[in-house]
Amino acid sequence: MTAPTQLDLQWPTRGIALAVEVRSPHDASYEKLPFFAARGIPEVLIVHPRTRTVELFLLQPDATYRPAEPDPHDDGIALRFVPVRFTTVPPPFPGGLPILRATTPTGPFDI
Repeated sequence: MTAPTQLDLQWPTRGIALAVEVRSPHDASYEKLPFFAARGIPEVLIVHPRTRTVELFLLQPDATYRPAEPDPHDDGIALRFVPVRFTTVPPPFPGGLPILRATTPTGPFDI
């Protein structure tokens, strides 16, 4: 996706409940939040592939986003409009990478 200033301002958003950004070095994920807010997208999920974590931002009445608070029991993040919950699971072996686990009504899967 190009930077928000380069996007067509008529970008269709009707019915969009979630925008997903995957972080990469030097990207503009956070800078795109005002663009998504101006289009009324209620949730923005930012995925951090390197750490296998996610951040969820919730649209507020003043057209800004606030970060969702993780569940205090397991630091999980649950989406509001899509039935998915994300948790970061410790590596299965010493020195390995953590696992990003998505849990849906049909069960969990690891990313």
